[in-house]
Amino acid sequence: DKISPISFGIQKTYAWDVKTNKRTSVEMRQADIYVFCVLAHKEQKTIDPMNVAQWEFYILPTSVLNSEVQNQKSITLSSLKKLNPIRVEYGDIYTTIKSEISNKS
Repeated sequence: DKISPISFGIQKTYAWDVKTNKRTSVEMRQADIYVFCVLAHKEQKTIDPMNVAQWEFYILPTSVLNSEVQNQKSITLSSLKKLNPIRVEYGDIYTTIKSEISNKS
């Protein structure tokens, strides 16, 4: 009857160190860039999760999360949008990430 609120887990975690076969001692966000995905199509009769055209994709560097929401463990879609992520179509995810990485170098 109503659409569920959208939120994403962004908590810091411990990485697995393959050299020591143990967890690291420092919690951090493990990725350099986050890709947030939302099935945005709202018409129940025509919804198709396999149709990437019905999805929205938001790309945000981890550095933005670290500076703006620090130790927060989750973020709502509306709060995410306030951080000005790059909204892309499915086919543009790879090139946008490559471009973001190149801009950091």
